[in-house]
Amino acid sequence: MNYNILFFASSPVLKNEGGVQRVSYTLANAFEDLGYSVFFICLQKKRDNIKYDKRQFFTCDFGLNPNTALDVFINKYGINVIINQAGIYPGITKIFKKLDTRSQFKLFTVHHNCVKCLNERYREIVLGNKTSKLWKLLDKKFTWIVLKELNRLKYGNLFKQAIKTSDRFVLLSENFIEELHFFGLRKQQVKAIAIPNPASFETQEKSIIAKKENRIIYVGRLTHTQKRVDRLLEIWKQIHESYPNWKFDVVGDGSQKKTMQDFCHKHNLDRIYFHGYQDPRPFLERAKIFTMTSDFEGFPMVLVEAQSYGVVPVAFRSFSSINEIILNSKTGLLINNFDIAEYSDNIDKLITDPNYLRQLSTNGIDHSKSFEKNKIASRWITHFKS
Repeated sequence: MNYNILFFASSPVLKNEGGVQRVSYTLANAFEDLGYSVFFICLQKKRDNIKYDKRQFFTCDFGLNPNTALDVFINKYGINVIINQAGIYPGITKIFKKLDTRSQFKLFTVHHNCVKCLNERYREIVLGNKTSKLWKLLDKKFTWIVLKELNRLKYGNLFKQAIKTSDRFVLLSENFIEELHFFGLRKQQVKAIAIPNPASFETQEKSIIAKKENRIIYVGRLTHTQKRVDRLLEIWKQIHESYPNWKFDVVGDGSQKKTMQDFCHKHNLDRIYFHGYQDPRPFLERAKIFTMTSDFEGFPMVLVEAQSYGVVPVAFRSFSSINEIILNSKTGLLINNFDIAEYSDNIDKLITDPNYLRQLSTNGIDHSKSFEKNKIASRWITHFKS
């Protein structure tokens, strides 16, 4: 069967921006390699001065409301599969409920985040986004018991409505499917499937390991909420004097960049370089160790991409899919309970035992092959057919 596949997203698909956008771009190319037609559509343009992909369309260009515009597009291009990358939010679910063409296509709604951790880390998520003094007054144990229960009910309903509207509900890990139980969704679980994100970079040859320099790397947004880049600096503070021949590359940008630079200046942290938004591949080619200090993630491609370049990742056990990406002490290292001292000790271990570091690097390259884009695309096609 010939599939005409439409990626629906809240933002335009740009290959060098954002995790969901890069996933969509990578999958789209893999589907086209398999002979299928692919389109992107979103609700509004991001900027007018961007050169968009030729497959990119916008509902606003039709001069119609989103529902009517989508109906017109689906009929015009014979769309029979829609991958909803915009997730579970009520406005998105409502759009798909109201489509006149709903019977003509299969809808796959993707949740690009963790599941249970959205509740487990709820306090950190809220306080990371709130700056008023009122929230500091409300920061009490009983307050969070009540708010977390309300949050559980809220997300339970969001998941339920999205699953009801979709033909399949796509999570990024088998572990996330089990976590739907926490939200009271045992019956709805039958529609849930697990497909991990693909790596957007090609797996490198193992010869790349011999070209590595003594460099640690971080790639991602420089934010306090979720990414917790403050922890990166605490870790570098503990190890940088002990290893004067090692350097730390920070690739990315965000609201915390100035705060991070000020911290480095205050504590005399040298050999740390802020590169801003860049193609990370030249930096991954040189680096030996990759750091991630997030409160939570969904299925971060950047860890798989690091492994594909032979960079050994170190991360916290802060979301359940991490165990599928990093096989502890085999393809990287996992740290418990946001323990900065344990994190620093494990980086020490990698630096002082180059044979161990090289073995994890080699294993990581092998492991990353299971996330190659054509393999992940084939898993999608299997579900289209079923």
